[in-house]
Amino acid sequence: MSASAEKTVLKPGEKRLLVVVGIVVFGVLNIMFVFPRFGEFGTVRRETGVVQRDIDRYQQEIARRDTYQKLLTELEGQGSQVIRRDQALKLQMTVQSHALRSGVQIVRYDPAARSALAATNSFFDEQSIVVGYDTGYNQLINFLVGLTEDDSMIRVRTMDVRRDPSNQRLQGNITLVASYQKSEKDGVAGPQ
Repeated sequence: MSASAEKTVLKPGEKRLLVVVGIVVFGVLNIMFVFPRFGEFGTVRRETGVVQRDIDRYQQEIARRDTYQKLLTELEGQGSQVIRRDQALKLQMTVQSHALRSGVQIVRYDPAARSALAATNSFFDEQSIVVGYDTGYNQLINFLVGLTEDDSMIRVRTMDVRRDPSNQRLQGNITLVASYQKSEKDGVAGPQ
């Protein structure tokens, strides 16, 4: 056994060569696999900083929960409490005033049937109206934008647009839906 061990003993020059080859292999492996990963550390630190800032922002918003709850309670107490029979008239008058301001020619008003979805909401009444119009492009845009500018809570449920026979104007129908807060005398208590 000792005879074979003596055969594998390296001479000092061979030992030096083996150490140099080992250092070169170690250096090449570092250059190939370790050095390219150094830039990732900075990226990971930046991403960690972004995530930490997001967490801090979320914690601040969570801390404001009581303030938001008080504001929500206050806003729920406000709102437009309108008697049901006046809702259709109020909706038509609001639409008509916005149409006059924006230059939209209304050719027809039709009250729409109540949808089945409106019966599921216990806090709001919905009133719908179908409006036939004949107008220009800019006037229609101004009309739709004008409906959203005040606190009327009117939204467009359906809309069809087509060109008139002269291809100069737009015609069509818009189904507008307004939401009105139910009053407590309608059988709905405030939020619990």
